[in-house]
Amino acid sequence: MWWKDVISETVGKAWGIVDKIIPSKDLTIKTKADIQKALIELEQVLTVKFAEFQSKVYMQELRYGAWYQRMWRPMFMYLFLMVLFNNWFLCSYFPWAVEVELTQMEWVFINLISGLYAGSRGVEHIVGRKTKKKEEE
Repeated sequence: MWWKDVISETVGKAWGIVDKIIPSKDLTIKTKADIQKALIELEQVLTVKFAEFQSKVYMQELRYGAWYQRMWRPMFMYLFLMVLFNNWFLCSYFPWAVEVELTQMEWVFINLISGLYAGSRGVEHIVGRKTKKKEEE
């Protein structure tokens, strides 16, 4: 997630500041540990909030959206798989097949969307498991 980069960048800057401000080595180590603990807790909270937000978006899509609004992710992945199958299999073995030429930016976009799709599905499953565990308790 994007906030992991922000947190790690913040930690790098915070360590330099802590080293300059606090003269005691023991207090510096304790302060760094406290900061690290707080940042881990922040990351966990952000992950949960992000998963909750995504699940709300999915529920709204399912509840109010048309079929194409609910199915854009799977349709996109099927299209991506068809392009890969065509370019890497059909064009390699059959001379009549026409290769689909995509620009570098289109490939980056496809990879970004497919990565987000896979990540969001993983988050859905994790949130679903946590919800089931809470309901069982």
